Amino acid sequence: MAIILSGCATPPPKTPDAKDPISSVPEGKAVVVFFRLKQAPILESLIFEKQKVDDLKFLTVSQSNTQIRMVVEPGKHEYVISASYEGKVSQNADLLVADFAPNKVYYVQIIPRVVYHFGFSSSPVNSFWCVPKSLPQKELSEIRGEINSTRVVELDVSRLEGSQNSEKLKALLREAESRYKRANETQTRYQTVLPQYGIDSMF
Repeated sequence: MAIILSGCATPPPKTPDAKDPISSVPEGKAVVVFFRLKQAPILESLIFEKQKVDDLKFLTVSQSNTQIRMVVEPGKHEYVISASYEGKVSQNADLLVADFAPNKVYYVQIIPRVVYHFGFSSSPVNSFWCVPKSLPQKELSEIRGEINSTRVVELDVSRLEGSQNSEKLKALLREAESRYKRANETQTRYQTVLPQYGIDSMF
């Protein structure tokens, strides 16, 4: 599996650079930046937002060495992060619980992982995971240069058009919520964005 992650498989088409990237926080709003460093170029991350009790809205694909900037309403949001390999969606998913303050910018790193199975795995895509990690200001400053080297890209909703309300997506939400409830204190901290994590401007 490590061979696959090293790039022997064909990477997916690159998401286009943002034509008019968000450069400041609109008054009374917040901005969340999901980013990935240069890792696992053949693996895509899928970002969803929880809309109702059992409903997900697909927001975009996140790729290696990119960042995605989104304007959001202040307050509480819940996101589900999953993985996609060769166009197939992994059954593995994690929940990100966020509480955004107005006029602030928040950075969330998405980290690819490999889940090693003992014995037969029904589908190779289920060996992949994409883990969200919220970054307080101190941790954020330590990797600022790496974040600045990533491409700012457009939102890409084309991958899952027409299937946003499928039973599989509802199953992803249940899996993410279940894992969040079972997580230890360190994992929960990584998967929680607190208001005080926000900074005043983007890098």
